[in-house]
Amino acid sequence: MKKQDKIDLAIGKCFAKSSLNEEECDLIQSLSIVELATKHGLNENQSNLVKSWCKLSQQRRLHEFDYETKFENGDKAQEMTLDIYDLDLRRED
Repeated sequence: MKKQDKIDLAIGKCFAKSSLNEEECDLIQSLSIVELATKHGLNENQSNLVKSWCKLSQQRRLHEFDYETKFENGDKAQEMTLDIYDLDLRRED
């Protein structure tokens, strides 16, 4: 796939609010707002939306990485989660 096609696909994913992978984020971040407007036919608002969605995808990916490194084996995550259906909330007065 050509670089232009990859960029167009990444732009489409931004409008669809689908998560971007690292390569797609790098492609979007390498472009300026002016380039998005002139070379890809976006207006200023659309260009800002694409850049913002790219940043959000990067932050989401970093957060997932942090969560995975904290709970590598899953045991700690299981201990920290609470199943509300296991609780006996009936009061015996």
